[in-house]
Amino acid sequence: MNASKAERMDQSPVAATKDTAVLARVLVLDSDCAQVWELRSDEILRAGAVIEPERAWLSSSGFGVLIVGGRPHEVPEFIRSLPHELRTRVVGSFTADPATLSLTELRGNVTFILHHQNSA
Repeated sequence: MNASKAERMDQSPVAATKDTAVLARVLVLDSDCAQVWELRSDEILRAGAVIEPERAWLSSSGFGVLIVGGRPHEVPEFIRSLPHELRTRVVGSFTADPATLSLTELRGNVTFILHHQNSA
């Protein structure tokens, strides 16, 4: 096995696809933390967890649109708390229990929102 192939295998999925544009950043809120996901091409990849959801926006560049999911009472409040320049990038939201949300459900929500955003 050559060195470049070995290096790619050791990288995280997000690191391995750094050259692919991030089409959407997806934030799944869960009380005191948030899971950050990125949609790249046709893949949805976990980009990490953020202890304080508001800190997820320290770096607001590098993604196209924003989708926010979580419990019904958390999502609207969080969106309202975003700075204007980030709030305008929100193209949709969904409700889900982060503890039981599957990757299939997440992908379905994101696909639905983006499909309706593109057809509007």
